[in-house]
Amino acid sequence: MPYHQAINSKSTITDEILAAYEKINPELWLVYKQLGDYSYNNKEWQKASNYYKTALQKTISSTDQRKSIEKQLIKTLKKL
Repeated sequence: MPYHQAINSKSTITDEILAAYEKINPELWLVYKQLGDYSYNNKEWQKASNYYKTALQKTISSTDQRKSIEKQLIKTLKKL
């Protein structure tokens, strides 16, 4: 199963697979957003917030996508 499909599925993923996915394209904001979403869905709030913060440091394709990540980060920080 490709990494992005595993990340978007409800299955449990090992830290090694998550790290490998991050290494595929460490400059792409979408990688960190997807990792943040995965962590959020697994109630790993601190990890999720770190991934969202990293995503926001990257060049993001559109203002709407940036706002969506910012909104998700705020939602995540409230869970901490």
